[in-house]
Amino acid sequence: MVNGLCLIQDKIKAEYGMPDFIQEPKVANVEALKVPMFYVWHKLGYGSTYTLPPRGANAYWLASFKTSPPEYLSECIRLLQHGEIPYVDMDLKNSLIGFYSDISEAYNI
Repeated sequence: MVNGLCLIQDKIKAEYGMPDFIQEPKVANVEALKVPMFYVWHKLGYGSTYTLPPRGANAYWLASFKTSPPEYLSECIRLLQHGEIPYVDMDLKNSLIGFYSDISEAYNI
């Protein structure tokens, strides 16, 4: 899933003629989607959130996630459901929504 999100970021960055003020928030939204995966990866003991391939976890988004995981996860789901992430295929979208929903459920237990 992380590699799929990185590919989406690369596609956004490669769009010819897209102004930076439009491109950068789209790339940031995709970056935000990776953080819950990195956090779980770290908590399960597979590695540090900062050394994970290919780009590691953005410190700002990681702090936001740690501050309020249920709200953060809800926002990730909202971004995907409302089509705010370009280039995401249906399989990746459904996998991500399922993952965020499962993690959100775990926080509500």
